Amino acid sequence: MFDVQLKEVWHSQSDVPTLLLILTYMRSGSSFLGDIFREGQNTFYVYEPLHGLKTALGHNKTVTFLNETVLNNLTHEHNAYRVIKDWLTCDLEQLDTATLGDVFLRRTQSVSEFQKCKGLTRESFNITKRYKTCIPYLKKICNQNKFRVIKTIRTNMATAKSLMDCLPNLKIIHLIRDPRAVQNSRLRVGAFKFKKALNMTRHLCTAISNDLPIGQQINSAYKGRYMILRYEDLASKPIDMSRKLYNFLGNKFTYSLEKFIFNITLAGNEDGCNICSMRKNSREHIDSWRNFFPLGTVQMIDEECKSFYDTMGYLPVTDREMQENISLPVWIKRPISYSIEDHLQT
Repeated sequence: MFDVQLKEVWHSQSDVPTLLLILTYMRSGSSFLGDIFREGQNTFYVYEPLHGLKTALGHNKTVTFLNETVLNNLTHEHNAYRVIKDWLTCDLEQLDTATLGDVFLRRTQSVSEFQKCKGLTRESFNITKRYKTCIPYLKKICNQNKFRVIKTIRTNMATAKSLMDCLPNLKIIHLIRDPRAVQNSRLRVGAFKFKKALNMTRHLCTAISNDLPIGQQINSAYKGRYMILRYEDLASKPIDMSRKLYNFLGNKFTYSLEKFIFNITLAGNEDGCNICSMRKNSREHIDSWRNFFPLGTVQMIDEECKSFYDTMGYLPVTDREMQENISLPVWIKRPISYSIEDHLQT
């Protein structure tokens, strides 16, 4: 039934939108990557669409749909599948009120008319009627763009695989960053206390280790629709890699886009925003963890995450000299087992 509905809407191949899901983990550079795609032509970009629902359910709040039915006690991954699919297919009237009312929605592209409508109807309607009245503004923006991009840190590759099975025009970018850099960044923004570093590292690296083989299954089953991207490659050559990423998506890489990327990575000013993407020089952030962690913590992370170091090309730190001497590499530029499509080869 789902495929039939799609065929009724998409009358020709040129009408079919290209869908992209960026899947990654907290503090892995996804806001940076998302902003690169957000600036593309004919692009509808959705920032962390699972945040509102997960937050509401975490606080035991009742969540309703626009038809005023109550969300049943479903698993997070079932909810993630539903919300992501509804955004990608522009079936926005199927979304729940927690998702439509989330504060992160303001970082979604071109939602000003929807937000304005919600404000104007605040005194007149209850929340479901207000959203039902305003949803056409959001749906119009979604439908008129050929490229629809979602970035999320709140689901896993198993859910992404299920989406690939039902959305033939969906592509996936699996963004992975050196876990030592991830944990450094998380600590600096207060995501966890240092005493919990072991448990939080174990949780992170287990998630990556579980997602990688499923990603390889997707890569084998859906050639040309899956990519594994290492943050270090993007940060070290942001313009070159962004051009290749746009080739993967099938969108045009324009001069204005190149200028935007240059400004946020090579010439921009630090803005002090913990979840923003503008950095004075993206290359400087690759190895910043090396002067922050004690050697013992670095080696703990290496041990917990060693299962995917070879795959991703990260090198364990053997001593303090290797950690602090920036001239000594801690990742390989092109590991042999690094899975990436031919159109991304240099």
